[in-house]
Amino acid sequence: MIMKPQALPCHIQTLQIIADRLPHYHQKFEDIQKHLRNLIAGYKGEAGLDYNLSFIKSPHIILHNLRLKGQNHHFQMDTIILFQNAIIILETKNISGSLQFKTDFQQVLRTLNGQTEAFKDFHLQIKRQSEQLTELMKRHKLGALPVIPFIVMANSRTIIHAETPHILRNVIPPEAIESEIYKALQTIQTKKFGQAHMKKVADVLISLHEELEIDWFKKYSIGFSELQMGVQCPGCRKIGMVKSRRGWTCGDCHHFSSSVHHEALEQLFQLKGDNGIVNKDIRLFFRISDEQAARRMVEKMAVRKRGTTKGVKYFKLTL
Repeated sequence: MIMKPQALPCHIQTLQIIADRLPHYHQKFEDIQKHLRNLIAGYKGEAGLDYNLSFIKSPHIILHNLRLKGQNHHFQMDTIILFQNAIIILETKNISGSLQFKTDFQQVLRTLNGQTEAFKDFHLQIKRQSEQLTELMKRHKLGALPVIPFIVMANSRTIIHAETPHILRNVIPPEAIESEIYKALQTIQTKKFGQAHMKKVADVLISLHEELEIDWFKKYSIGFSELQMGVQCPGCRKIGMVKSRRGWTCGDCHHFSSSVHHEALEQLFQLKGDNGIVNKDIRLFFRISDEQAARRMVEKMAVRKRGTTKGVKYFKLTL
């Protein structure tokens, strides 16, 4: 049973909006596009596991993309699976090229197109995740179960090398998830959690989840005003639909929509994050001059207002 399904994380959605609206000639355009491609590739690798997870028949609960607060730092797990006698962590890597697992420097070396780059050892990552999850469950009095981590190599074309086969004992392809999980569970005979308690643990972990927030404007030293303003056409994706009394029309493909501004407002709130938006932001983003029209658009959404008259700021309500 999946209790926390796959969903494109908010920080990736925000970067995608910025990438769509940043002019191609901008000096940060290529860097942002590359970063976005890597994030999307990672997400697709994780999302692709649902097919393989569907073959698991034992009573279990699946939670995707959990970001929890440890004693000192946040930690994120791509997928955890709660069983009655163990917790499985799946850390997904969607990396192309040839990978060399090195124990002497605790690194993974990736060679692609004649270039080699180093990654932190994946085993150290999953070891730390396991320790932090165990500590968190103890702190919240959720009980104790063995935590068994696996590194799932989602790219079937990845070539993997290691100094000794032992290093790859918990590095598996997606097709082996079901068999490797059952093999691990068979070594743990005692059932400690009933299904009701499994559900309780899942509910608590979901309630503790904290979405990752990244200030992309600060990270890439770009300003909100450097983005292309206007409503994006859902037909041809051109930015700059023209407003009329009935709705919005694209000057390129002539697509008409009476509701496309809803998506644009969602984008604006996402770009502004916790800072909220003011009437001026709406007029700039929609390329309109009518203050009343801007106010009517935003007040039809589920928003919280702070301030009065021209100083009012709008915050999107999260349900």
